Amino acid sequence: MKATRKTSGGTSFFNHTIRASVSDLRQILGLPVYDENDGEDKVNFEWVMETESGKVFTVYDWKEYRDLKETNIVEWHIGGNDASVTYEAKTEIESALSSVNTLCVPKLIIGSIANTKFSFIFNPVPLFP
Repeated sequence: MKATRKTSGGTSFFNHTIRASVSDLRQILGLPVYDENDGEDKVNFEWVMETESGKVFTVYDWKEYRDLKETNIVEWHIGGNDASVTYEAKTEIESALSSVNTLCVPKLIIGSIANTKFSFIFNPVPLFP
């Protein structure tokens, strides 16, 4: 899956969605082509991508009508020229997200040194940007 300059004209929603944060999608999809995160329009973010087989698809939030925080988990719509394209895109995105979620999950570490207790959150950097 990669960003594309191909047109997304003619793509539609075929009932395929994913749940992810803006931050997660930026990590796997790159910069969105549309980024007006003010909650005023039907869409705040949109990516135009192509599958590994070269088929164009879009990923966008739909009618959230709010400013989305980078870490908010929201439902993202996948658009394509037909349902097989959006299903293929969903599969590729979910596979990429599983890698991000495995490599980048913040971890609470609790311990003690010389009878002094401590805790902190370790937020690792992705190994493969």
